[in-house]
Amino acid sequence: MIKLSNRLQALFEWCDGEVIADIGCDHGYISLKLAQEKGKKVYACDVAQGPLQRARTLFEKEEADICCLLMNGIVNLPDDVDQILIAGMGGQLMISILEDGKEKASHLQSMILSPHKDAPDLRKYLIDHHFRIVKERTIKEGNHFYPILYVMHGKQERSVLKDYYGYHMIEDEEYKQFVDHEYKKWKALELSVPASQFKEGEKRLKLLEQIRTKRSC
Repeated sequence: MIKLSNRLQALFEWCDGEVIADIGCDHGYISLKLAQEKGKKVYACDVAQGPLQRARTLFEKEEADICCLLMNGIVNLPDDVDQILIAGMGGQLMISILEDGKEKASHLQSMILSPHKDAPDLRKYLIDHHFRIVKERTIKEGNHFYPILYVMHGKQERSVLKDYYGYHMIEDEEYKQFVDHEYKKWKALELSVPASQFKEGEKRLKLLEQIRTKRSC
C-alpha cells in the first residue's frame, strides 16, 4: 500500500470526481491510490515519457487498471473526464494549461489545483474566467506551504485579500502557521530594503494584519 506525504494525502482526499485526470502525474502515487482505495477511473497524464513510464511500471506492479497518457496540458483529455488534478507546478503554468485547454475545461465538473508559487495570479485568473473557488486549505510540507483549491464553474466576487490569502480558506493550524510565516517574512524584508522599494510589502503586511486581527477577535 502506497503511503502518501501529507500534501499528496490532502490532494487525494479532495478528489471526488467519477473520472479523474491526474495532470503531471509524476510517480503516479495519487493516481494509484484513487484507483485502489476510491475505485475511481483514472487517467495518469504527463508531458514527459520518463515519469509516465515510472507510473506505468508502478501500475503494472500493483495490477491497477490505469490508462497512461503522454500529452501536454488538457487539450486532448478524454471526453469522460469530469475532474482534473493539477499539482507540483507553478500557478502561471496552470494558467497556461487552462487557457490552452479552455474548451475542455468548460466541460469539467471540478478541478483540484495546488500551485507551488503564483497562487494569487491563479486565483485572479480563475475568478476572471468564470470559475468559483469553493474551498481552500493550506498544507505545510518541509519548510514550504502549499495551497489547495477546489474549483467549480460559477461567479465569484474578487477580493484583494482573498486573491492573496485564499477564498473560503479552512483556517486551521497550518493556515495560521502560514500567515505567521508570511508576516515574519515581510517584516524582515521591511528592515532590509528602502521604503521606496517596499510598496508590495506594505500591501502584504496590511492584508496580513487584517487576517491576524480577525483571528485575535
